Amino acid sequence: MSRSPTPWIWAKMRAELGCLPATTIKPDDNLLLGREAIMRYLNIKEDRIMDRWIDEYALPVIKRPDGYWMTTLTAIDQWICLAAKVAYANKKKSGQTTSQQRAARRERRQEREQGYITQSPKPEA
Repeated sequence: MSRSPTPWIWAKMRAELGCLPATTIKPDDNLLLGREAIMRYLNIKEDRIMDRWIDEYALPVIKRPDGYWMTTLTAIDQWICLAAKVAYANKKKSGQTTSQQRAARRERRQEREQGYITQSPKPEA
């Protein structure tokens, strides 16, 4: 029975072949190898959710030549932080951040108190 290479051996072979630049990865610390490990780290329960995240949200994973999925904790953490920054930028652009909503409510309250906004009487039935 052949044993699949460990991530360290795979990275070394990849560096020797010259197809990708060698990176200093400590497999025990930073590497997630296999769908199960990646899904456990992201707290995903179903395979199709991970497939959707890869396709729609560019989850930073690669499929190795031996069929295993691989990523690093650092790549996933950076992906999550980038997604949060993009979501905040979109909310800020549309005026939906919490501070912008609070300011808008404050302005409406002040206008009501000053009498600029008059409420129309409800029609009687």
